Amino acid sequence: LEDFVTRYASTPNCEAAGDFIFNSFKSLGLETSFEPFIFRDTYASRNVVAEIRGKTYPEDILIICAHYDSISNIPTVLAPGADDNASGTAAILEAAKALVNIPLDFTVRFIAFSAEEWGLYGSRAHASLARSKNERIIGVINLDMIAYADSMPEDLEVIVNPASEWLAEKMILTSE
Repeated sequence: LEDFVTRYASTPNCEAAGDFIFNSFKSLGLETSFEPFIFRDTYASRNVVAEIRGKTYPEDILIICAHYDSISNIPTVLAPGADDNASGTAAILEAAKALVNIPLDFTVRFIAFSAEEWGLYGSRAHASLARSKNERIIGVINLDMIAYADSMPEDLEVIVNPASEWLAEKMILTSE
């Protein structure tokens, strides 16, 4: 993803990165789509969405997401965004690869959001669409800046709201 030099939303390189992510999901055999949206009344971008449909409770959806756009002091020229957030995007691609052949009880939706660095536009567009479809989202795992080390030794921060404590507890148990 760093090879796109910049993934600043609204640039051709960001769109090319979206194509790369789409093709990566598609190559795994996943149902994959673009979710286009307009932001700031002028700009267009798109989220990349892939799913593994659940077998037992297909209407229950767990989202694993990250944003693929990036920013810098010269964003239209150079914004490779390794930490923020090629690392998270690479992780959702790897999670999809790891889960694609495992029968799951509920649906897992992988989303690479765009225009998050502009103000969370991609995730807001998806949330609005999900709300309009009355989807049952049981949890969200947002992988943001997972390769960024603010201090050593690095730690894992799990941040939740009260409704998501069950998911955090499961994640913590698996990391012990």
